[in-house]
Amino acid sequence: MLISSTLMRQSMRRVLSEEELTGDCVYLIDGIVSCVRGSFEHKQLVEKILEYPVPKIIEHPDIFLRENALKEDFFDYIVELRRTKDEVIDYNLVSQSFSAFDIS
Repeated sequence: MLISSTLMRQSMRRVLSEEELTGDCVYLIDGIVSCVRGSFEHKQLVEKILEYPVPKIIEHPDIFLRENALKEDFFDYIVELRRTKDEVIDYNLVSQSFSAFDIS
């Protein structure tokens, strides 16, 4: 269930149907889109989903943790995808204010 994403186009859900709020779904949340561009209603939905004991996949978990004042132990697993096994991921490339991060 896409909650927020820029995979195909920018998406930010504000509500889910009762069928979409079941334990049969896996929720995909883009941490940057949700934290930076999310409306009040979207952020409320994300908070609601975080409380459910269901699988969640969060893109950019480092940004999501930082912007929501969460600790790393919030996640059961953190998986980093890299182009090569030697690629270094530099989280400092995303500015603190996100003004340089164009996701529109």
